[in-house]
Amino acid sequence: MALILNMYRHEIENGENMELDLSAVVKASNVLLAKNDMISNNLANINTSGFKRDDIVFDVLEQGYEKDVPINQFTDYNQGDLKSTGNLMDFAISGDGFFTLESEQGQVYTRNGHFSISEEGIIEDSSGSRLMGTSGPVEVLGQNGVPGEVRITENGEVMVDGDIVNKILISDFQDKHQLEKIGNNLFKANEGATPEAIESTGIVQGFLETSNINPVSEMVKLIDMHRQFEATQKVMRTFDQIAEDAINEVGNI
Repeated sequence: MALILNMYRHEIENGENMELDLSAVVKASNVLLAKNDMISNNLANINTSGFKRDDIVFDVLEQGYEKDVPINQFTDYNQGDLKSTGNLMDFAISGDGFFTLESEQGQVYTRNGHFSISEEGIIEDSSGSRLMGTSGPVEVLGQNGVPGEVRITENGEVMVDGDIVNKILISDFQDKHQLEKIGNNLFKANEGATPEAIESTGIVQGFLETSNINPVSEMVKLIDMHRQFEATQKVMRTFDQIAEDAINEVGNI
């Protein structure tokens, strides 16, 4: 019910003549449905490596109830925990930056460091996007034409059979809000956003970054959201009862 009251608080505090109508309740319900979808998606990705949780903000006090309430979704880029996997093709970044990938959609970015080696000897993700190094896609073929023993140093140097062959390209952005989620735990930079290659000393082999989702916190938000939605339903039923009573009174005249 608090969400409904907030939608009218601005008009009440300013002493404006206001008539309640069902459109305000409908708009409040739309906000809650959007929040439900966001929280559900967060919870569904608790075990997705490197996943970054989403949240939404909206300002009903500024917009009032006469206009559509703009819903702004943003991504929380705080780092998740690092978990040991023992898989030498799992990499994690401790600190800022993203792994840079060459995909069918152009250059994309991710915090999910779960990779494998293709038949061509290129390190790639599960979708076939190639991991980029400072000198191109990271190739790990040994002298005999088959993948060699791969080791990654803390600053991203790629060693194959003891020889340095490339260096993992870590990209970052001054404004991470210029990144857009495009699915498969990938981000793409919006037009005008320029990636910056950064030096990292926190690349860890044999580890993955977990999602930064706190399941308890998300469940509390989900329960609270459901309570607010129930409140909007009660308001709708009240409007319906008022309308029904009004019709009956007119019929009795």
